[in-house]
Parts: sequence; structure tokens; C-alpha cells
Amino acid sequence: AGTVVYCNEVVTEKKSNNKGSDSSSSGSKSPLLQSPRETRRSNVRKCLRNSNGDILCGGVLKPGVTFFGQSLNDSVGRYLEADRERVDALIVIGTSLSVAPISKVIGYLPHNIPRILINRTIVHPASKDSDEEDPHRDGYVFDAYLLGNCDDVTRELAKHIFASSDEEPPELEAGRLLANVRQDTNRSDEGTSETKEDSEDGSVDENDDDDENLYKESDWASVAVPRDRVFLFPGAQPPGDNSSGPKFQELAHCDGCGERIKGTIQKCAQCFDYDLCESCYPTLSKTHCEGKHTFFSDE
Repeated sequence: AGTVVYCNEVVTEKKSNNKGSDSSSSGSKSPLLQSPRETRRSNVRKCLRNSNGDILCGGVLKPGVTFFGQSLNDSVGRYLEADRERVDALIVIGTSLSVAPISKVIGYLPHNIPRILINRTIVHPASKDSDEEDPHRDGYVFDAYLLGNCDDVTRELAKHIFASSDEEPPELEAGRLLANVRQDTNRSDEGTSETKEDSEDGSVDENDDDDENLYKESDWASVAVPRDRVFLFPGAQPPGDNSSGPKFQELAHCDGCGERIKGTIQKCAQCFDYDLCESCYPTLSKTHCEGKHTFFSDE
């Protein structure tokens, strides 16, 4: 691997107003790099240091980050459009579905593509899937919810995927939450008490109360997702009071005028993240891809 190069200065540059623009792919240098040395120096911010001269930020620079409200690289849309009809499955790791335009991916792909969520919590509002031919579902629905620390979940999946032919990997239980869920039982009028699951030899582990991987089934009672789709791993978090998940409101900019769309969004059904406002839609929908693409409206 090599040594990470420390960054002593940060160059700030104005954001381009052109949606989907990518100066790095054009082959030309940034206007800031072509400007006089004095101008470049005025845009350089020194990283803070402590009394010993150590860089407080750690000096590690992560390039190519897309922040909230910024457009993705054009290549993202091109790859999605090319892979749309040949994708085998969609795996969402983390909370990427809560941020646009990545949140549009699940509605952009065909409705019959298997969808898997890997995250500590359920990150989308509950909704029902339909058997309609329209690939744009109402809400975000997954075929499997693998809840827990992403590292733990992916390691468990790797055991199943890369298990040798003579090795039988442990089976994930279907039809209910994983075996590390404790069942709640009612005892007459004394209220609700908890029982521990017996081990294979019929004994009960008295240390189970301290096992952070044990969950009460009642903690997950508010989850509307079918139980045969939910699997718990270490680190899974119950929904708590906000069982419906975060409120999602899409932030879209018109590909015609570049302004933020505050009302109805006219979306191209064939292109990924091509949106028009009501003002630009009548004209640009006829010229976009020679008028061969269809649009659908989203409030």
C-alpha cells in the first residue's frame, strides 16, 4: 500500500451551476488552476495546527465527494442507463436512499429486480408493492432487510457466498426474526416477562441478559415489514418512536432552467435523474432525445 500523502492546504473553488458538469472528464484544467498565481493563493486556506505544529484535521484529503444538493457525475447516469436491463440485484448499504438523486435508483430499475437493504435501521417509510407493469413503485420496498452493522452483515453473507462445497454454511431463518430474538410471554396478571431461548441441549444461558445481540420481539412490533423479510445481526436498532422511518422530500433541479423545482416534478422514465419543471416541460419534453422518451409526474 504506500504512505498517505498529508494535505497542508485546501483549495476552495466555486461550484458550477451546470447540472451534471464534470470538469475532470473534459480534459481541460480547472479555471482556478489556469488563473494567475495571486488568484490561486487567495483561494488557498491553510489547515489549522496546534501549538506543536501538528495538523489538526489529520491532513487526509478525500477527493471526489458529492455533497447534498450537488449533481452527480454524468457517468453515474450513463452507467445506470446501460445496466438497467441487465442488473441482477440491487444492494443498498447504509442510508444512501435518504439522499437524492441516489434515492431515485430504486424506482428507476425494473420492478422485478431483487432489492436488499443492509443497514442498522429501516431507512424508508413502509409501503406496499404492486404487481403493476409500471416500474416506478410507490415508496421503497425491499425483498430482504439485513439489519445490523454493515461489516457484520457482509461478513455473514461472505460465509454463505464463498463457502466451500464440503462446508455447510449456517442457514438464516426465514419466516421470523433471527434466533437471537427473545420471545415475550404474558404471565396472568403479573404483566409481561421475558424468557430466554433454550440452547440446543435444553439449557438456558444465564448470561444472555448481558448479550447485546439479543433483542426483544416486542421492540420490533411496530415494524410493518413482513417478518420473513427481516433478519437481525449484531448492531441492529429497533425503530423506536419513529417507526415509519425518516421523512423523505426530494430535492430536484430542472435540467432545463437549472432552478430548484418546488412543485410537480416531470421525470424522464428512460433517463436517470433527468427532471423538468412545469414551465420547461411542454417544450423540452418534445426535444429531449428527439421526443422519444416518456415522462411521468411526481409531486
